[in-house]
Amino acid sequence: MREDGKPPYLARDLANDTVFSEAGITEPTINLILSEKEHFIGNARHQIDNVIARANTVLSHFPPETVNYQPRPIL
Repeated sequence: MREDGKPPYLARDLANDTVFSEAGITEPTINLILSEKEHFIGNARHQIDNVIARANTVLSHFPPETVNYQPRPIL
């Protein structure tokens, strides 16, 4: 499920449910909806862009060698 994002029988089972079948929702339609990952991320993309912009504003006040600092391994 983690690799494919859904159980292999999910679309089939939903399409066979009377609520879906009476509404004309088919297995291929359900598979199409499930394949479009944008349905599942909500506002995350916008939130990430805002965090990056705010971080860049803070980081712009420091010299590049400080911003790009990479600590050495402890051991």
